[in-house]
Amino acid sequence: MLAGIRFLFHEALLPSPVLHVDKTGFRVQGKRQWLHVAGTDQATWYPCHPKRERKLLM
Repeated sequence: MLAGIRFLFHEALLPSPVLHVDKTGFRVQGKRQWLHVAGTDQATWYPCHPKRERKLLM
């Protein structure tokens, strides 16, 4: 499932001439989590992950 979502992300967002990316940290049951955001004027992707790695979006 995740592979399919990641493929859709690559197809919809990465070809855009402008891609906004950001991340913010927060705690879930006392443990750090990271909300990654990637978006254009047409689509946005919000993956949440326990690691703050750039490669999660690529």
